[in-house]
Amino acid sequence: MRRAYEIWAHAEALLRHPQSDFSLVDSVANLKRAISHRLKALNSIYDFSTIPVQNKPKRLLEQLAYFEIVRPTMLNTLISVRNALEHEDIPPPTSNRCHELVDVTWYFLRTTDHLITFIKDQILLFPLGNDSLNSDYWLEVVTGPRQAWAIELRGWITSSSVSPTIQSMWLPINVHRVETRRDLRSRLTAQGIEWNENEEEGRGSDDDDMYIHAVVDMSSPIGPEMYRNYFNARMVIG
Repeated sequence: MRRAYEIWAHAEALLRHPQSDFSLVDSVANLKRAISHRLKALNSIYDFSTIPVQNKPKRLLEQLAYFEIVRPTMLNTLISVRNALEHEDIPPPTSNRCHELVDVTWYFLRTTDHLITFIKDQILLFPLGNDSLNSDYWLEVVTGPRQAWAIELRGWITSSSVSPTIQSMWLPINVHRVETRRDLRSRLTAQGIEWNENEEEGRGSDDDDMYIHAVVDMSSPIGPEMYRNYFNARMVIG
């Protein structure tokens, strides 16, 4: 990770004390090197082309935007950095433009630092607007490059979150275990374990809510949303 910043710092130094237009050219060339170094590092870890999503872009920078690792505006600017020196007959970018490119490159490095330093194997998802510490519903998602991007799910969900029939835009799953809140209460009571409704946070709220353990059917078409959640999640395990 340090090497990309070293290259970036050299580009910034060239721009801070330019000797001529060649300094601007050298600065942009080093920004391009810093971006390329980070892209190579990211792809060596995540191998984005192997993520099993149909119709994703083929180019690496566009794949990062597709999985919402970088924003489209940043993508366009980064592409402009990489293309700035491709045509020999055009003059170098202005000093102001070079300063903008330095800032965007720095932001790209900072935005992707966490993907280099911490490779997630699991993430936790909660309903939008819920306090994760007090949520009755949650989903642990096990996936990542070390799982070859296979997806395993476990957690408490509403009964309406699953369907016995195929639904458009839903993840197809193979269920290993399912137990409703009602069935769990009955099982624990039969085992002599006290059930206290006020102390059962994280186990749904309605009798038909269910604990589910399943794996995604990777032979079926899968959309990008779960992988976007993976790359952008901040609530992680391991």
